[in-house]
Amino acid sequence: MGDELEALRQAGFALLIGALIGLEREYHHRLKGRKGFAGLRTFMFFTLLGTLCARLSQDVHTLVLPAGLLGLFLLLAVHHSRSASGEERDMGMTTEVAALLSFLLGAVVAVGRADVAVALGVAIAVLLSAKPALRSWVERLTPEDIYTTLKFAVVTFVVLPFLPDRSFGPYSAFNPHEIWLMVVLISGVSFLGYVALKLLGPARGIVMSGILGGLASSTAVAVSFSRRSRETPSTSGAAALAVVLASLVMVVRIVVEVAVVNPRLLLFLWWPLLLIVGAGGIAGVLLWRRATRQPDLPGELPVRNPFRLGSVLIFGGAYALVMFLVKAGQSILPEGSTEAVAVLSGLTQVDAITLSVARLSEQGMAPRLAAASILFAALSNTMVKAVIGLVLGDARIRRPLLLGLGSMFAAGVLGLLLLGFL
Repeated sequence: MGDELEALRQAGFALLIGALIGLEREYHHRLKGRKGFAGLRTFMFFTLLGTLCARLSQDVHTLVLPAGLLGLFLLLAVHHSRSASGEERDMGMTTEVAALLSFLLGAVVAVGRADVAVALGVAIAVLLSAKPALRSWVERLTPEDIYTTLKFAVVTFVVLPFLPDRSFGPYSAFNPHEIWLMVVLISGVSFLGYVALKLLGPARGIVMSGILGGLASSTAVAVSFSRRSRETPSTSGAAALAVVLASLVMVVRIVVEVAVVNPRLLLFLWWPLLLIVGAGGIAGVLLWRRATRQPDLPGELPVRNPFRLGSVLIFGGAYALVMFLVKAGQSILPEGSTEAVAVLSGLTQVDAITLSVARLSEQGMAPRLAAASILFAALSNTMVKAVIGLVLGDARIRRPLLLGLGSMFAAGVLGLLLLGFL
């Protein structure tokens, strides 16, 4: 009796997966205004066929499953050939491939992994329904985007595994595998922000521009929107909001980087970072209420694909240099050297010093010193963005920008006081 109930349960899961994929296909065909090859019921048959063939392959003969798959493949091939020779000459193969995948998902259910099959079924349905959005995104890609994305895949999955994972050089500060791993981490985070900017396109609002731009480069957001405020002074409040939001995202990046490299360091950072986020969030709400009464700032952010070879090498060099300076400073001038390096590093970007001290705190650096160094870098970078706004922006951006970034800076100073470094 138990085996019969299990067979019925598997059949139910198979029908559910087929219905999910078939529903999307049926709706797609209806939108196109034509009769499709397979819809709701047919896809339910496909997954049920896969489950039955897999069970028969276990109980009767091992060739039942491959024979069923081959039969379905031949059926789909004949249909595709006839469609290609017809009047519509529809050469798309999406539905046929989805049918084969549905059969295999039914087989996965039969081997006892219904959870995996359901998850994959949902993913397939999402991919099928996302065709318009994906096509729109691909149309916005440039040759540089495609080329640099392929380079990202090469250096992550081809180059990284073969780099030696050992330290050498002065103060044993240089580890090729570790340096490149940090490059991949930072480039990956920035790349996600860049992809999100591309997906949303030029119609996104000021809030999303600031948040997603901060994922790619908060400094680029500061430069871009400060210049726009000078070109259109009436949008200064919205420009200041974008810069503050990008700076808040910088704090989120710090949390992600530390969580990946050394999660225990967050025990010393969470209070100071929470103060910064709280202060920036309150200021952001005030700026948002003011910005809604001003013209929005549509248009593309001038953020280039972050995984360009030059940018990668520069960050790798910056990370290695910061690691060397921190280790050399601790050896030669123990007092205050790490904080000084952090302030100097934060003038350009926060990522290198964050990753460096997070890694060093795992190797013996005092966690409180590491946390303070990250805060010094964040304060330094926040001050730089304020200077950018004051120099490049219109006079009307100064007050809201100083309100937002000044609040975050003051909260960061309070965080340093809590750590006992001021």
